Amino acid sequence: METMSLDWLLSAYLLPYTGQTYKQYRSALRAWLRWCDLNDIDALRVHRSHIEAYCRWMRRDHPAATVREWVGVVLRFYRFVTEEGVLERDPGMGVRLPRSYRRSTGSFLTREQAGMFLDAAHGLGRQEYALCALLLLAGPRLSEALGLDVEDWNRADGTLRYRRKGGYEQEVRVADAVVEALAVHVGRRRGGPVFRARRGGRLRADAARNVVRLAGALVGRPDITPHSLRRTFCTLAMDAGMPEQDIMAAGGWSTRQMVDYYDMAQRGMTQRVGDAVAGLLGR
Repeated sequence: METMSLDWLLSAYLLPYTGQTYKQYRSALRAWLRWCDLNDIDALRVHRSHIEAYCRWMRRDHPAATVREWVGVVLRFYRFVTEEGVLERDPGMGVRLPRSYRRSTGSFLTREQAGMFLDAAHGLGRQEYALCALLLLAGPRLSEALGLDVEDWNRADGTLRYRRKGGYEQEVRVADAVVEALAVHVGRRRGGPVFRARRGGRLRADAARNVVRLAGALVGRPDITPHSLRRTFCTLAMDAGMPEQDIMAAGGWSTRQMVDYYDMAQRGMTQRVGDAVAGLLGR
């Protein structure tokens, strides 16, 4: 076994990640290391049974999806450590994670509520409506929507260039209803953030969440968040019968296996998922 400190290995493992992914992975590893310390376990001498015991311990206070996500980070860390030659055997091999179901149990809007939500957002203002229409009818992550600059919008083609989770860029066609909302909101501007704060600069995430929460409250759904709209987009797209691959391309969902089989970049430009969702809502 090579001599490398745990701190060095953690830093090396986290090095490729940035933004929210980095924060999430770091938090997951810190939680694991705290558990190891509390149970007098050397983090570089663990066995599969230790990781499975950690899974069971986490299940007491966290849903299965959270346990799967956080422990998955731990498993990937030990795979990295093994590949680096620090461990002779990967202690995460064969660890049984809680099942992850296809449909999320989080909040989302029904088809009727989604239409009412957009009507409510329209009454809040041009920017508010454009933001809500984008989140609901195109399904980007909130960070991707707020990271858009006017230059990322191709008005002629009706496409947006997102900076996706993981650091890559993807150009995606959006529904005509979104294009129209953006045209009204952006007007003749040719640069700067698409969504702006009142005193200038880029709109903050907390302010965007308040917009969504207010529009939701107006239709009796104060629990709705930007991620609820992303979930709604996916749900309604499936209800509209859109191909799963197109939905993944539109929303930026991907796995290693899916990327191997499908050309996500091409589908991002040719899919009509946003139009299908907008059509369901009569937009």
